[in-house]
Amino acid sequence: MASSKEEDKLLIDHLKSIADDSDLISYKNFIQEILFAPQIGYYTKDRNRVGRNPETDFYTAESLGPVFKKLLLASIQKLLKKSDSQDLKEYTFIEIGAEPGQGLFDNNKPNHPFHNIQTIRPGQAIEIPKKSIVFANELLDAQPFHRLIYKNGHWNELGVKIHPNNTLSEEFLPSPSPEVKAILNRLPTNLVEGYQLDLPLPAENLLESIAKQNWNGLIILFDYGLSWEDLIHNHPQ
Repeated sequence: MASSKEEDKLLIDHLKSIADDSDLISYKNFIQEILFAPQIGYYTKDRNRVGRNPETDFYTAESLGPVFKKLLLASIQKLLKKSDSQDLKEYTFIEIGAEPGQGLFDNNKPNHPFHNIQTIRPGQAIEIPKKSIVFANELLDAQPFHRLIYKNGHWNELGVKIHPNNTLSEEFLPSPSPEVKAILNRLPTNLVEGYQLDLPLPAENLLESIAKQNWNGLIILFDYGLSWEDLIHNHPQ
């Protein structure tokens, strides 16, 4: 296994390979690669991230025991108006973003109440069967984001500069990326100087890719978030 220094160098070299001629990369692309670059991104490395032990980084409700799973099943039955768990046999349970071997029903094979269960890892194609229950826990807040800051009376987009000594710093992009330009008219123009907004537009793209497929059933996403009004008026960081 590579040392942390070796891993850092591999990641920096990878970032340089996709940066522009001035070694500048958009914040969104920087986060995308830090999290999901094959074999070297945070979520794609072969290591345990979730659990309650010194080797892991964090834990979630579903990693703490069986209660979360029981509550989720009860919610699924109520939302789909299925009075018995056997009524769920026509549905495939799709879990997006679970750690390898840590899907909600991985320990219940083959005794789960669904027609089938499927876990989709970060970076894998998302294909939803005709009748499905799509579930994810803390998926949307793990998506890349654009970092914007209000300076000199207008919005600027930040990127990450890779210096010759392999250190990193925030730096303005020459102009906002096309995705940001498309939503600038939705942002206020009378804010305090330095108001900063982390805008996870890829999360919207992810939801759209799921919703536009030809399937029916249920989607349940557990996540953190704020209203649009809160984000653009009340939370300057």
